[in-house]
Amino acid sequence: MAVEKHITDRAPDEEYGLIPIRGLTYEEGLAVLDLQARRRLNLSGEEFLEKWRTDAFSEEFKDEHHSAIVVLSLLAAPFGKQHSS
Repeated sequence: MAVEKHITDRAPDEEYGLIPIRGLTYEEGLAVLDLQARRRLNLSGEEFLEKWRTDAFSEEFKDEHHSAIVVLSLLAAPFGKQHSS
C-alpha cells in the first residue's frame, strides 16, 4: 500500500539509527488500519471499526487473536467510538 511504502522508505536518522516519525492524516491513518486489519484478522478497516465500536468481538475471538485486537485497537483509538458518517 502506498502509505506503508511511504512510511517505511525513509532512511534511518544517521546519528541515532532511528526512522523519522511524522503524523498521519486521517485518510492515511485509516489506510494503515485497513491494511493491518486485513493482514491480521481478514477484515476491512471499516469492518474492524464497526465491530470495535460496538464491542462485537466474542470472548473467544478476543482470546484467540488477543495481540491483533490490542494492536488494532491502538490504531483505531484516534477514530473514536462514534459511528462513521
